[in-house]
Amino acid sequence: MIHIPKAQEVLDRDGDIDANHKYDPDQWQKYCGRCFSQLEWWAEATRRHRDVADPFDESPVFVKSPDQRNAP
Repeated sequence: MIHIPKAQEVLDRDGDIDANHKYDPDQWQKYCGRCFSQLEWWAEATRRHRDVADPFDESPVFVKSPDQRNAP
């Protein structure tokens, strides 16, 4: 998910950047590109860390019921 401040003003009814207002579509393309680059970085970091440590060792999979997620 990408946070778009004032999305109701930035986007038109079809979800495109509303170029008729004061918003520059190129700037929003760069903004979204940065968000996706950060997401890609986190995904790669997670993959590399998983090669070193199994995340399920510290946080095992729930096997009984959804209330296992509840805090003690």
